[in-house]
Amino acid sequence: MGVIECAVVFCLFLITLLLTLFIYKRNCVRGNNVCVVVLGDIGRSPRTQYHAVALARAGYRVTLIGYMESNPIKDVGSNPSIIIMPIESVSTKNVTNGIAQISNYVYKTVLLALQLVRSFMFCIPSPEFILVQNPPSIPILPVVAIASIFYGCPLVIDWHNLGHSILALSLGKRHPFVRISAGIEYFIGRRVYLNICVTKAMSVHLKENGIELSQNHNTTVLYDRPYANFSRTNIKEKHKLFEKLKHSYNEFKCIDGTDGNLFTTSTYGAGTDVSVRSDRPAMVISSTSWTPDEDFSILLKAMAIYDAICSSNEYEGKLPKVLCVITGKGPLKSYYEEEIDKLNLQNVTFCTPWLETEEYPKLLGSADVGVSLHLSSSGLDLPMKVVDMFGCGLPVCAVSFGCLPELVDHGRNGLVFRESAQLAEQLVDLLAGFPVETSSLLEELGHGVRSSSWSDWLSEWDAVVRPMLPPPGPKLSR
Repeated sequence: MGVIECAVVFCLFLITLLLTLFIYKRNCVRGNNVCVVVLGDIGRSPRTQYHAVALARAGYRVTLIGYMESNPIKDVGSNPSIIIMPIESVSTKNVTNGIAQISNYVYKTVLLALQLVRSFMFCIPSPEFILVQNPPSIPILPVVAIASIFYGCPLVIDWHNLGHSILALSLGKRHPFVRISAGIEYFIGRRVYLNICVTKAMSVHLKENGIELSQNHNTTVLYDRPYANFSRTNIKEKHKLFEKLKHSYNEFKCIDGTDGNLFTTSTYGAGTDVSVRSDRPAMVISSTSWTPDEDFSILLKAMAIYDAICSSNEYEGKLPKVLCVITGKGPLKSYYEEEIDKLNLQNVTFCTPWLETEEYPKLLGSADVGVSLHLSSSGLDLPMKVVDMFGCGLPVCAVSFGCLPELVDHGRNGLVFRESAQLAEQLVDLLAGFPVETSSLLEELGHGVRSSSWSDWLSEWDAVVRPMLPPPGPKLSR
């Protein structure tokens, strides 16, 4: 048998195998299995994790597909009804040449698509439905759309943002890849069982582009809400956290050289009698993925202005020193750390930690003011970090963009700014007199945050999403 004949036989065998698998997968009992997919780090995808937890609580068996670069929350990692199926992220060289950029993008897309196809064809039980987070859109939306046809099951898209708008940040709005990505997003979005939106503005935009939010035309907007573990941190938990952080980050150590931390003190080594230090700085906190849709030069310039105001004769002794904590990791982190080192400020110290999953809400609950620099690439999504800060009772200063008023009510639960000088002025107003006394503005905003009648994330999901999903089937072993 010649080479051509062998190739034909192999192709026929492969087609027969795929058709057999296709028929088997479409007709096997689905039980109560669902698949949740995110083309990103599961541990840094809170909304996707919360979907998985909510589905498990509703009686489904969840297969969660994504990168495993950091630990998931406890409710995911220890949940017997959630199985994590990791895929490998694909890294490429950082290039600026147009042809090299396209080559990298194609290479990364193909490798990720192959991993996803393998997972869907051979590794997951037949699902009742597939839920995917968008963005990114390519290659995940085409793959899950084909998988939903393969299994004969509904597809649900959770619109966290617009994938093509993020791609446009690096390639430009008129780039062919951006236009192709937009076309794929809208084409698939018009044909799925259910579209879940993160804001009302997103739902309006999808409708304007011919996308109904569900087959029975119900509006499905699922706002981000704080998870149950986001709350104010009590004094003993603060002390325990600061004592731990000071061993990894010198910025939390006492500046007078004593064996303690910058914010709390304990009469006994075990921390049985803890109090806040009267000379503590104010903690201003932000979190980020260090991506181009957040311009941290705004915060750096604002802190430089604040530092100069602190040193002026008019405000001498009236404003506290500040520890500015910026949590997270991402591609631009090293760049901004270099910019921070150039500042050489006297009254402001920066710290850029990477926190464990359980440490992040505790540090938010220990801070005094939150800052959000999220500038939505589409103008249609809201920063999850602000939701988390509100869950911890933390007033927020947020940079202004399109649909931010759906979350931040200027003067009630936060302040909105447009440029560095305005942010610096807001910080001066909020921190005047700290820590001896709390400014009236900081008090009012804190009351506005705490008085918000929000449900938690899982309750919101139960009310908005659960009624629109097919009920779980009989419990079957995997």
